[in-house]
Amino acid sequence: MNKYNSVFTNQIKISLTYKWNIISGFFVQFFQIITFLFVWRAIFMGGGSVESYSLNTMTEYIIIVALIGVIFSSEHIFRTSGLVRNGTLTNILFRPYSFHIENFFVFFGKKVIEILILIFVIIGLIFFVNFKFNLPSYLDILLLFSNFILLFIFGATLGNLSFWVIQMWPMKPLYGSLMAILGGGLFPLDLLPNYLGKVIEVLPFSLFGYVNAKLIQGNLSTEQISYFLLASITWILIFTIIYIITWRLGLKNYESVNM
Repeated sequence: MNKYNSVFTNQIKISLTYKWNIISGFFVQFFQIITFLFVWRAIFMGGGSVESYSLNTMTEYIIIVALIGVIFSSEHIFRTSGLVRNGTLTNILFRPYSFHIENFFVFFGKKVIEILILIFVIIGLIFFVNFKFNLPSYLDILLLFSNFILLFIFGATLGNLSFWVIQMWPMKPLYGSLMAILGGGLFPLDLLPNYLGKVIEVLPFSLFGYVNAKLIQGNLSTEQISYFLLASITWILIFTIIYIITWRLGLKNYESVNM
């Protein structure tokens, strides 16, 4: 376990060394928040509400879902791509530990600083902007943790496409677009027609964005949290199976050549 602790602490040190990457991630989300707030303020200009949302609750939602987007981003998808393209995956495979566990601790080490910053930002919003916030229950924390694990296995599974696809960079704007539409980045998914919203709500992108934002706002009932937790665990099992299959097939296709 010590070797994985080393991987984890090294990633934290790397994140702190290249802290501008973290800062720039929050800056990008800040400009996104400003843009969306202008749009929604224009929509609410005549007063009233949109479905169950007032201007204040919509503002809270837009800010939280954008901040969550820093953590539930796509960069870990491309780690396997870099290792496959330059052939360094071979060196890791010969090391005396599991690549899959090492890959998780690299992912977690990169995210832990972002998570701590997000917690401080939310605390600041509660105290200085009077954001509505309920202390999380054990079930809330379990759903957040499950969605975080889902993010890892989802990204790792997509990363396995690197064994067959040379250029993975088009995945980044595609992921961002899907997070905006299916993850509730542009609008809360409960504004969609009921038949469509119920389907999209249980997809991974919704669990990354919309569901986490509503959970932090304290707008999910215990039944809804249990429902989304079941969906999250189901997706984890599905993507774990796909990951194992694509990893084994990918290694057969792997040539350890610097491309």
